[in-house]
Amino acid sequence: PQLDGGFDIADDSTAVVFQRPLPYLYVAKQAFGACGVPFETFDSLPLAAEPYAAALDLVFECIASKFARSDLVALLRSPHFEFLVDESAVTHEEVSALDRHLAQFPYDDVPIEKKLLPEPPLADGLTQRAARAALKIVEELTRLASRDRTSVLLTSVLKFLTNHATVYDETDSVDRRLLQVRATMHGVLHDLRTAHVSHHDPEADLAEVWANIQVWIERRAVQLESDQGGVQLLDAQAACYGSFTSVTIVGLIEKDWPQQRSRSIFYPSLMLEKFFQFSLVSEKLPESSQVARNRAERARFRDLLGLSTDQLRLSSFTLDHLDQDALVNPSTFIENLEVEVRLVDEEAPSTRIKIDEALMLGTVDPSVVQEEAATWLSLRLATNDLSESKRSLSHENGPEGITFSPTRVERYLACPFKYFADRVLELEEEREELSRVSPLEQGNWLHKILQEFYKNWRGPINDENIDLALERCAGVVEKVLTEHETAQLLPQAERALERSLFLGSIAKRGLIDRVLRFDAEQDLAVVDRLLEHELKDKFKFKSSSGTRSVSLRGKVDRIDLLPDHTFQVVDYKLGLAPNRNLAVQLPIYAVCSEQALADRPDGPWKIGDAQYLAFKKEGLAESMVGRGKTLTEALDDGQQRFLDAVDGIFQREFPVRPAEPFNCKYCGYSTVCRKKDVEDS
Repeated sequence: PQLDGGFDIADDSTAVVFQRPLPYLYVAKQAFGACGVPFETFDSLPLAAEPYAAALDLVFECIASKFARSDLVALLRSPHFEFLVDESAVTHEEVSALDRHLAQFPYDDVPIEKKLLPEPPLADGLTQRAARAALKIVEELTRLASRDRTSVLLTSVLKFLTNHATVYDETDSVDRRLLQVRATMHGVLHDLRTAHVSHHDPEADLAEVWANIQVWIERRAVQLESDQGGVQLLDAQAACYGSFTSVTIVGLIEKDWPQQRSRSIFYPSLMLEKFFQFSLVSEKLPESSQVARNRAERARFRDLLGLSTDQLRLSSFTLDHLDQDALVNPSTFIENLEVEVRLVDEEAPSTRIKIDEALMLGTVDPSVVQEEAATWLSLRLATNDLSESKRSLSHENGPEGITFSPTRVERYLACPFKYFADRVLELEEEREELSRVSPLEQGNWLHKILQEFYKNWRGPINDENIDLALERCAGVVEKVLTEHETAQLLPQAERALERSLFLGSIAKRGLIDRVLRFDAEQDLAVVDRLLEHELKDKFKFKSSSGTRSVSLRGKVDRIDLLPDHTFQVVDYKLGLAPNRNLAVQLPIYAVCSEQALADRPDGPWKIGDAQYLAFKKEGLAESMVGRGKTLTEALDDGQQRFLDAVDGIFQREFPVRPAEPFNCKYCGYSTVCRKKDVEDS
C-alpha cells in the first residue's frame, strides 16, 4: 500500500500515535494484517485479557461446579486443550455426541461417574471416546477439589495444563502468539509455586488458590508480537523522541487530550493549589496546578504536530465503544490549531487492499489467497451460477412440492430468522440447563397419559363417572412415570413432584384433574376420539387469490367426533394459548381434519369447534374463534396466514422480525441473531 505521493507506507518512517494503547493494540494485528502492512510496537497487553486466561478459568469453574454438563463440555471443546484417547484427540463430533448423552441427566443428584459410565454401557462409539476423555478429566481435577498445601495444588494445575496442552505450529504467527501467552501463564504459576515452597506453603482450598492466581495474572503483561520494522505504533510520550515522514494521531477526544489526572480523595484541588503556592517563594503559578498541566500537555501536543516531515493526519470520533457507546467530544486541542492544517474532504479513489475486499468487491482476484483457501476459491468460482444454491429449500413444483408442518410454520410467523436458524442452518437451540424436568418432557408425558387413558375409556365423562375416570387415570400416570424411557431416570423425590403436578395435591388441582373435570362439565356425547391423529397428505387451502394445494404433515392431539356429525379439535398447551394473530395450528388442523375425515365410512364430518386446553389459563379452554368473529372467518384468517408464511419460506425470506420482541430474551438462537444489527441500521 502506498500514500498519495506514491511512496511505501510499510516502513518505520510512518507512525500511529495514541494517548491510550487500547484498543489500538488489539486491532493492529487485524487491521494491518488484513492489508498486508507490517507494523511494530513496543507496548504489552494485560495477560488477563488473553483467551488462555479464560481457558484457565474454565478449568477451575469445571471443578467448582462439580463437573456440570455445560462446563465439562466447554472444557472438552476448548481449542487450548487436547484430550487424547487411544493416542488420538477427541473430535468435536464426539464431544457433541457426549453432550447429547449428558442432556438425558438434568439432575444434580446423579454423580458424574454414573452419567459417563451408565448401565447398560454406552453403545455409541463416538460417545464412548468422549466419555473416556471426560472421565480422565474428572479423575485428574478431582484432586484439586480437596484442601491441600498450596504448592501441591499449583503443581496439579500445572501438570493438567501441560499434559493436555494443544500442539501449535511455531512457524505460524497466530500459533506463536498463543505459545507466547501460554508460556507466560505457565511461568506465573511456576513462579508462584516456587515462592510458596521457598517461603510460606499454607494449606488452602480451591477458591483461595484460584483467587491468588488471578491476582498474579492481573499483574502480568505479555508483549504483543509484531513485525520487525514497518508502521510504528507509539504512545504520545515515546513518539516525541522520533522522526517520521508520516504521522497519524488517533483518538483525539476530550478526556484523553489533555490526559485526565486522578484527583486526590483526601484534599480538594483548591486546597492543594494553595498549599503549593505557600510552599514556593516565586510568585509564578505553581507547576502542579491544573492550568500548568494543561499548558504542558498543549506544548507536548504542538511537538507531536511537528514530528512529520511530509504528512500529518488527525483522527477523532464521537462514539466511544469502550465506554458503552457513550457520546464524547473532540479534544479542545484541535479547535484552534496554531499550525496551518489543510483539511481534505474529497473522496479518495476506491482501492481494494484487504482480502475480503478482493473477494467481495467487483471481479474476484484469486491471487490474494493461497493453499487451502485458494482450493476453496477455485471450487467456488467453478460454479457457473451460485444462485443455484438457493434451490436447497426450493422445489421445481413450487411450495406445493414441499411438505410443511403447522408447528414449524407457526415458528416462522413468530420469527422468520428463528425458523432459518432451526430448519435451514440446522443449529441446535441453546436451552437453559434445568435442575429438574423440562417443560418439553412434561408435555410429552401429558400427551402419553391422556392418550393411554382415552384409548381405554369408552363413552362420555360426566358427574356420575368422574371419580372412576380419575382413579383409572391415576393408574395411567403411575405407569407412565415408572415405565416411560425419559421418566425412568427420575429420582424418587422428583417423581413425587411430577405425580403431584398431574394428579394434584391438597393445595392445588392437578393437570389431569382439570382436563377430566372440564370434559365432565362439557358433558358431550362423544362418538369416537381420535388420539394423536396423524395428518399426512396434500390438502387444499383457501386464500384471497383462490384455492391452493400444499403438502402437510402434522399430529393432532385429539379429535372428538360428535353425534351430529361435527367434530372439535383439541390441542394441549402446558403454558398459555398462542396469540390468535400468529397461531395456525388449530385452523389448519381443523381444515385438514375435515378433508381427511371425508374418507371415513361414517363420514362426512364437519368442523364444529377447535380449542386449546391451556393449563396456565384460569378457565383452561380457549377457543380458536376470537370475539366478534365467526368460525368461517377464523378458519379463513388462519389459512391465509399459513399460505403467506409458506410463500415466505419458499422465497427464502428470513428477516429478523420477531412478532413479540419480549420473547427474544428467552430465544435459544440469541447468540447468532442479527436483531441488534438490524435495529442499529
